Amino acid sequence: GWAASARLQQAWFHDRLDRPVEALAAAEQALAASRRREILIGAADLYRVNQNYPKAEALYSEIVKADMAANRADWRILFARASTREAAGKWKEAEADALAALAAEPDRPELQNFLGYGWVNRGERVKEGMDLIRKAVAARPDQGYMVDSLGWAHYQLGEYEAAVENLERAAELSPSDPDIVDHLGDAYWRAGRQAEASYEWRRALELKPQPQRETVLREKLDRGLPPATAGNLAAAQQGRP
Repeated sequence: GWAASARLQQAWFHDRLDRPVEALAAAEQALAASRRREILIGAADLYRVNQNYPKAEALYSEIVKADMAANRADWRILFARASTREAAGKWKEAEADALAALAAEPDRPELQNFLGYGWVNRGERVKEGMDLIRKAVAARPDQGYMVDSLGWAHYQLGEYEAAVENLERAAELSPSDPDIVDHLGDAYWRAGRQAEASYEWRRALELKPQPQRETVLREKLDRGLPPATAGNLAAAQQGRP
């Protein structure tokens, strides 16, 4: 069994040195040597951070299947598979995993934030999502990404002053997160503070965002934001279709 563990350690070592080809090759060797739970988890995590979502999901699913057979629900594995599925654009499956994880661990802020943000960001179950995010932030007030979720929820509801207040706080807590800085720029724009919006979008660009976000940021710096359409989400918050 030690050979598989050694290979997995080697895989993460390569990953830290930004050598993904060697990292994933070592992970494959670890899996060939053993399908022990900790090996499966370590390899799945490695595939997930390297954005190989099909491989990661398959490994997490193998663990979940074994857990179900043993009548065990591990919220961490369900959450990891939920994150993988969400990143792969499979929100409904991600939502199902997050709900299952939350049923096992109802007070876990990471799960509350993930599910709440997922709903609010898509304009689904906005009121419930907002409540979950509030609980997460109350438990972890110094986690920038959770405060960002709350700010973004206010933004989606057209509550721009509350959005600015929370997103400023989130950007203070996590000043090098391009997603949060981008959100703050959007909130400033909607609050009529265009110069500050442009400043934040430029700052987000300097923080090396994902290519897709970089494209959107450049468009916003050129044209600003289109007119807001928050009515449907405000209605969703009231529980109307």
